[in-house]
Amino acid sequence: MDEAGSPAPAGTGGGDDPGGSTRETSRRLSREQIFVLVSAASMNLGCMMTYSILGPFFPKEAEKKGASNTMIGMIFGCYALFELLASLVFGKYLVHIGAKFMFIAGMFVSGGVTILFGVSPCSPEWTGTV
Repeated sequence: MDEAGSPAPAGTGGGDDPGGSTRETSRRLSREQIFVLVSAASMNLGCMMTYSILGPFFPKEAEKKGASNTMIGMIFGCYALFELLASLVFGKYLVHIGAKFMFIAGMFVSGGVTILFGVSPCSPEWTGTV
């Protein structure tokens, strides 16, 4: 009777029995979890919108300051490279630092850097500024 391939007798828990579990967990998200999910999605959308708005305007402005197409491509590529490397480093230390603190600190750092990038045309001209 215990041959390979023979079905388990009914009621013995031989597999994924939908009605046989005594403890069912709720799959609904709590109000706080929904709020965190919406907040994270909104922050991600805002960051991506900020990054994507540069596409049409930044190359023209950078060319006015004498940057080559290669330099403009490297600027866009450095953003993605830094994001990859930072996610690896911060992901390793996420357990030690804490997810909430890292999320809030990341929002403030991202906002601060975006503001600095926005006011960079007001900075004094020097050869290193694009």
